Amino acid sequence: MQIRTFDDYFIRYEDFDSQKVTPRTVDVLLPSTYYDDETTHFPVIYMHDGQNLFDDNLSFSGTSWKVGETIHKLSESGEIPKVIVVGIWNNEFRLGEYMPQRALEWKYPDVQNCWFTQTYNVEIKSDAYLQFITKELKPFVDERYRTKSEAESTAIMGSSMGGLISMYAICEYPDVFSKAGCLSASWTIGGEEMMDYMRKKLPSAELNKVYLDYGVEEHIGNYKNYIKTVNNMAKEKGYVMKKTWLSARFPGTEHSESAWRDRLDVPLKFLLR
Repeated sequence: MQIRTFDDYFIRYEDFDSQKVTPRTVDVLLPSTYYDDETTHFPVIYMHDGQNLFDDNLSFSGTSWKVGETIHKLSESGEIPKVIVVGIWNNEFRLGEYMPQRALEWKYPDVQNCWFTQTYNVEIKSDAYLQFITKELKPFVDERYRTKSEAESTAIMGSSMGGLISMYAICEYPDVFSKAGCLSASWTIGGEEMMDYMRKKLPSAELNKVYLDYGVEEHIGNYKNYIKTVNNMAKEKGYVMKKTWLSARFPGTEHSESAWRDRLDVPLKFLLR
């Protein structure tokens, strides 16, 4: 593993080693007050598709989420607490790592030879990916940095397939993550298998918060019905709309980094305050 320090507050770990998945780059963004008081600990938000988060030059679309700027603005104004951001880069196995594995396994015991793997020519690796985050990456971050390591101070967030894996993460590891941000989640790819899985596994509302949103996606296939189904599940589990569960609609907005950048403040303020 190679460490690149761009400044005292932004550290890049290249080829972060793992026994669970292939090595990848991980970025860590520290809050502006991190070095002011060595007794202060900070909540952490883990974010997928890390190369799209901070730098336009690295983003596959040429536009990043500008997470650093948004986090700084919101935390300096007191709208969210100071927070550590961990950006996990994707790789060529993205689809297989982000597709919820157990959602498929319950219907297809031979999960590596089901419609998803045949359609997209990938291997399902999402359980291994979440094990990497929870068993390898998070312990490293908690040991290296002054984090609030408990679930109530740990969030996970992503968009598109990253939104799907974020929902899967809070379902599989509610003892690790208590907050999930699912921007433009790929419900049409998760399909009925994901709906069936969530009926069984969506954690109770007692200690959790979930944010989901959508824009132009509502016009894709059965997307609107999936949103309705997921929101109804949340109500049945005891989530309170706009308090512990927020389903936000942004009519006509693109499925793109620029769209997620422009509304990033909404999930951050909902999940973190």
